[in-house]
Amino acid sequence: MLDMAIVFSISIILFFTTIVPFTLDTKTIKENNDKVIEIYKDTGLFIVNDDGSYNAKSAFGNINKLDDLYSCTCNLKGKEYKNVNLTKSLYEFYTTKYVKFGVEYNLTEEKYKELVLNIGKPNSNIKSYDVETGKLELIDENSVSTTISYFLNVYTNTAKSVIQSNTVNQYVKASQQIVLRTVLLLIPMILSVSCIFDFIIPLFTTDGKSIGKIVFKLSIITSDGYKVKKIMLLPRWLTLSLIEYILGIMSFGGTILISYTMFLFTKKRRCIHDFVAKTCVVDSETSIFFNDSKEEQFYLEHKKGNNQPYEQII
Repeated sequence: MLDMAIVFSISIILFFTTIVPFTLDTKTIKENNDKVIEIYKDTGLFIVNDDGSYNAKSAFGNINKLDDLYSCTCNLKGKEYKNVNLTKSLYEFYTTKYVKFGVEYNLTEEKYKELVLNIGKPNSNIKSYDVETGKLELIDENSVSTTISYFLNVYTNTAKSVIQSNTVNQYVKASQQIVLRTVLLLIPMILSVSCIFDFIIPLFTTDGKSIGKIVFKLSIITSDGYKVKKIMLLPRWLTLSLIEYILGIMSFGGTILISYTMFLFTKKRRCIHDFVAKTCVVDSETSIFFNDSKEEQFYLEHKKGNNQPYEQII
């Protein structure tokens, strides 16, 4: 885990200090964000602050009576907007600005009343709509709360349709692609740092020790208990970097979790990269390592008191 922490920490530091400043086109991202904010302002459906924060007007205020729809107060990050008329904002959007969001024509006043307010339909409690004042006349005055809920729901869904529209998404996706292209450069950065700490350093240390293994006095041996050949450090590193690091990022830590779960519950405490390279990790101070079975046999014979030369015992 220490090795992984070292690799990710150094990779992220290098990424943000050497890659991001030169590859992330923040100017274009800001321009795209500004264009989106201008669209929200232009619709008239949103409250938009100078800092770019926004929210649909229907999300503000304590609206309990019809008059609140015609004149409510909105507060967004400390800035107050008074006398906001929700009914007029929605009407103006559908009759003068809706064409910008993929519709070939703006709604006429009559079509707005019919298609948006549902005036004249059995399930509508709205009797009429005054274009000048934005006021609604109800069929049943006792169903004010239901009518307000209906109107706010229509308003909110309309605002959502703007946010999800192609007009907005073209700028959002353009910014996302810029960010994605930069983030993808983190992959070669992790591979490069991992190559140094998980392959090159173990290649030139005793028993394939990385910095983490040196600190905790651990060594790498083969799964059958002998010293690991340097060549096996390559598939071990490739599996570690590609499957556990890179695929781990793409799976939100999934392969890393699987690998270290295997470490906890397998007999020899082996991760995915250990199974691929046929290796395992042992305590350097309490273990004896042999190059092969013949060297092990020679050691055991000498331990029994057989002091014959290596060639005679083997």
